[in-house]
Amino acid sequence: MAWSEGGATAGIAPDPSTIALTQLPLAISGDPAAAFTLWHVTPLLCNGLVLLGEISKFVVVSPQRITAVDLDCSSETGGMVLALIGAPHEAIEIAWARHSHTAAQTVVCVLGAAGKASLAISVDINVKPVCTYLY
Repeated sequence: MAWSEGGATAGIAPDPSTIALTQLPLAISGDPAAAFTLWHVTPLLCNGLVLLGEISKFVVVSPQRITAVDLDCSSETGGMVLALIGAPHEAIEIAWARHSHTAAQTVVCVLGAAGKASLAISVDINVKPVCTYLY
């Protein structure tokens, strides 16, 4: 899967509702007058989830932020658990999408005093993400 943020403005965090998921291959214009577009490529995970990461950053998924991804590949009840690190009590916004839905979703996860947290995201659209900060 590939995605870009439509209508991005420098210095302003992207609106998740403007993210467009695209199947590969990408059709990219060779016209030098065409507007600049930054594309991110991410795998479609075994359970149908797409991890978009920190969409307000230039590098959206980094091992300096997401140290592990634990996948449950069940298409009905599966999901992913992310191990997050950063500054103590830092608020991190993580985005993801479900392959069957084109709209991206986000959640803000606040890290614990040790600068760590886990974030559980379900494939079930009715199950809210759970952020657990670690001491």
